[in-house]
Amino acid sequence: MQWLIPISVKYPAAYRIHVGYCKSHTKTPMAHDIPVLQAPDGRTVSTRLPLGTAQIIAPQPSDARLGEKRYWIICLFTSYAYGGRADPVDQIINNTHAALQDLQRQLRELHEKGAAAPDALYACRFNSGLFAVPWAKTRKLIEDVGPEMTVVYPVNDVNV
Repeated sequence: MQWLIPISVKYPAAYRIHVGYCKSHTKTPMAHDIPVLQAPDGRTVSTRLPLGTAQIIAPQPSDARLGEKRYWIICLFTSYAYGGRADPVDQIINNTHAALQDLQRQLRELHEKGAAAPDALYACRFNSGLFAVPWAKTRKLIEDVGPEMTVVYPVNDVNV
């Protein structure tokens, strides 16, 4: 059950980077345009950063014990709140589409520069829990947009 350990405990240095990144967007709010997938006319909507983006955090030396595998952490910003305050499903899907495109772009740039990059991507069924997005909708985006990733889920779960 190692995957139940909070990121702030398991990877404190990466967590500090993530918190700093989020705070930087709070201090200087900026917006960008993302496509409205439900609109056939190519319309866009302005959304506040970091929504619709991805953050890639390289393995932090202080987060790994000697001899342990080092992990990259990737955050996709798809909703500002969760539970009853989560953004509407269509908005989360739009943000997820843009975030996956941003992730693809950043990974491509790392490879083009010859920089270190993740070897493989693993994810939980993001969006489906506290954001209440049907997993099939997010899975379709991953299949259509990429990048290729292995999605993990509980063994007894029938909603794959």
